[in-house]
Amino acid sequence: MLLLASALFLGAALGLRYYNVFVLVPASLLTAGAAFAVSFAGGGSFDAALLVTAVSVTSLQSGYLAGVTVFRRDVDDINIRPEASIDHAYKGADVVHLNRHWLAKTR
Repeated sequence: MLLLASALFLGAALGLRYYNVFVLVPASLLTAGAAFAVSFAGGGSFDAALLVTAVSVTSLQSGYLAGVTVFRRDVDDINIRPEASIDHAYKGADVVHLNRHWLAKTR
């Protein structure tokens, strides 16, 4: 059960960090290897180890889906008033635009 919860939370963390679905390929392989090794080393049969592996990979992918759809909030969804200037908001401070989502105040 701890392995399934860990895979779920790992998938959610990957969904928050990476928006590309191909990150699931190496994560699924590592999860499958770990789940199979833990289950088989714990004295389970080969069939039980395969079942635990399949459920763990499914849990990882479900967590990724939840991380991408439910928990992730994109900055493009925020409406910024065009009349509100970033430079005016910082009252003369030097503002460095790092990209369209982040900025840094230098003073």
